[in-house]
Amino acid sequence: MVGDWGMDALRKTAERIQKDFEGMRATIAPFVESANRMQKQMQKTLEPFGASIKAIQKQQEAWAKTIREMQQMPTHFKKAQEYLLGRGWYLGAAMTMPGTKILARLVDEEKHGQIETEMQGWAASRIEDVLADVKKHFPSRLGIVNDAIDAHKAGKYTLSVPVLLAQADGLACEIVETPLFYGNPRKEFRQFRGKLGRPALGTMLDMLLTPMQCYSAFEEKSKQAISGTRDHLANRDEVMHGVQTDYASVGNSLRAILLIDYLLGIKDMLDSHKKWARKWRKDFKEALALAGETESVDGKVNRA
Repeated sequence: MVGDWGMDALRKTAERIQKDFEGMRATIAPFVESANRMQKQMQKTLEPFGASIKAIQKQQEAWAKTIREMQQMPTHFKKAQEYLLGRGWYLGAAMTMPGTKILARLVDEEKHGQIETEMQGWAASRIEDVLADVKKHFPSRLGIVNDAIDAHKAGKYTLSVPVLLAQADGLACEIVETPLFYGNPRKEFRQFRGKLGRPALGTMLDMLLTPMQCYSAFEEKSKQAISGTRDHLANRDEVMHGVQTDYASVGNSLRAILLIDYLLGIKDMLDSHKKWARKWRKDFKEALALAGETESVDGKVNRA
């Protein structure tokens, strides 16, 4: 057994340890307090970064969605284009990606009347841009197209439709060296495309040029009715030769306007393509020239 002396010694040792511990705690207390303050400050500092990180994550999700939609655009565009071409509508470069997606969905849902309404609204919204582009690229045609547009706005579709169809033919000859409706346009267009060089499959230009190789409703006999109306689609030859007399409708006039818009879009795309092609050919020739030269140690150029 531990005696009184031993117990007293143990008690004193415990008291000393307790005192030393309290002294140590008092010593480190300021450091602990400082660390706590730093932690709280860091939390406050990092709060905005947390919000920024979340914002970046949302932006990345939005980008991923946009990329997926861009990847799906050729499929949507082709589906809408095939349907619309059979009803006299030309889908141009100005059509938005969401618009193309909506049209493809409406085609799947067979909502023909709604598609007609959407396309008429879209064509009407393009009128001022059409006039601006004609003025920019084909100023000699501006007076004719402007008068036809005025007739359209006044509801004089007997005047607007034939004039706009005639101007579309003239524009096509200038833009793609191919008439739209007379002669053998598809054969002549193949010759033009051969000179152009084939754009990559699935590109916007490639998709835009597709209708130039197909038959449109403008070439069909005037028996097909416009969805949701009693009006008949215009046939270019019948209109221009005085055979068809029931072509005068807002739908046919808007189709002719959008046809001109389509051709103007091709003009812009071809101009961009030609600039790119010229630059590519120039860079390619320079690369070939460099490939035929080697440089010696003293900096002199030696021909291979």
